[in-house]
Amino acid sequence: MQKEKQEHDERKIAISSQHDHLYDNTVDWDCWIINWLAEYQVEYGNGIDADGLIWATRQSVRSWQHESVYAHDGDELIGGALFVVADDWIFLDRAFIVTEYRGQGIYSRIIREIDGYAEKHGIRGIEVQTWDFEAPHIYEHLGFTKGCVHPDKPRGNTVYHYYKLY
Repeated sequence: MQKEKQEHDERKIAISSQHDHLYDNTVDWDCWIINWLAEYQVEYGNGIDADGLIWATRQSVRSWQHESVYAHDGDELIGGALFVVADDWIFLDRAFIVTEYRGQGIYSRIIREIDGYAEKHGIRGIEVQTWDFEAPHIYEHLGFTKGCVHPDKPRGNTVYHYYKLY
């Protein structure tokens, strides 16, 4: 029964990139992802400055040469990922899944979409950094290797760097 529900949920959740031209509001969606992530980081992190984080990323999101992958349930945005391509590497910059949709494999599907982009464009690897309260274990499950760890950055939090070679 649980497997049937999960398969049904996976079928109804659509994954698209900003290049699919299904939607004309991708900048707004990018800002929503940034806001959701910042709110989560402030709630669960220690001493993280949400206002500074939101301001800095909103200022730069419109000027980045970035790519986006979105998860949506019908017309409702439920998550996504923003990444930057530099040389032959991807830096996964921001990602978030709305709480009610977590645990359904949606983020795995987003990473698979990014993997497809990497293969198509001859990307050598992907890099991500995440805090200890953001479920870093998911990256190991998705085939990433833990690179370095920065304890107490900022104070009371630990930052993990992960990478995956293609």
